[in-house]
Amino acid sequence: MVLTANGGPWVAQVVDEDYMYEVGILAYASVFVFIQLYLQSLSRSSSLFAWWRNRPRAPTPGSTKARRNDVLLASTLVGFFHAGYSSMTGYMVILNLNNETRGVPLNEEAHAMYRQLLMVSMGFIVSDVILYARICNDIPVAIHHLVMIICNMPTGSKVALKLLSPPGLENELFWGVAAMYLCEASNIFLNFRWLLLQTLTDHSALYTLNNSILLVVYIVSRVFWFPYIMYEGIWVHYDLFASAEKLPVAYLILSAIGFMFVLSTAWTGMMVKNGISAFIFYKKKDSKGKKDS
Repeated sequence: MVLTANGGPWVAQVVDEDYMYEVGILAYASVFVFIQLYLQSLSRSSSLFAWWRNRPRAPTPGSTKARRNDVLLASTLVGFFHAGYSSMTGYMVILNLNNETRGVPLNEEAHAMYRQLLMVSMGFIVSDVILYARICNDIPVAIHHLVMIICNMPTGSKVALKLLSPPGLENELFWGVAAMYLCEASNIFLNFRWLLLQTLTDHSALYTLNNSILLVVYIVSRVFWFPYIMYEGIWVHYDLFASAEKLPVAYLILSAIGFMFVLSTAWTGMMVKNGISAFIFYKKKDSKGKKDS
């Protein structure tokens, strides 16, 4: 356990000195819960969502499957905002650091932007665990979100960042997490693909274009990008973590990114398990729910 100067656990000092950070996360989580519940309500009754209720293969209204689909729709729609906001803000944080990450004082402007990113993102993740992962019993997503909370949340607090990072590596530490958020860009196309699958009845050029972009962005921003972050953000600074007696922090971060890499690689395999062509091009289903050959 990483201890503070007075011998107490770092978590206690973070809560004591930086409690507004946690308050901000809970506030955003409350907002996202309200928005998702409101969208679920609209999906069941509003004329704006008639396309959703009348879509092909829609489950029986009021059934468990229909309720879960409404929960998934709300999560997907809010997920569009989260994916766009977090990937763009992560990119802006990286640009703000200007490649000066090692051995320099904490970049206050970049960290303020990064802190806001984490408050919004952690708020969304908490709401998604409460509503989507719990109701839809999506264990992999719940584990993914839990890892994100444990590993990303502390770096949004300057108190925790300075306690967990070797001297002079504060910027490098939150650069790594900001860089990971670039992968959220793939979720924009992933969510749109899911919406198209709910409504399409025949081939669509938009579906093909979206899936082609999705496959490239997903592989580049996850399967290729994560190992680079592990190397550039942590591994090249192994000696500094060791000399500062903070190797457990390095191992935790490497394990978390490694877990995300394995999960993303597995999901990539699932996407193309029937071949790249089957993933990119839409094949309508017959009356029995099977794909045309």
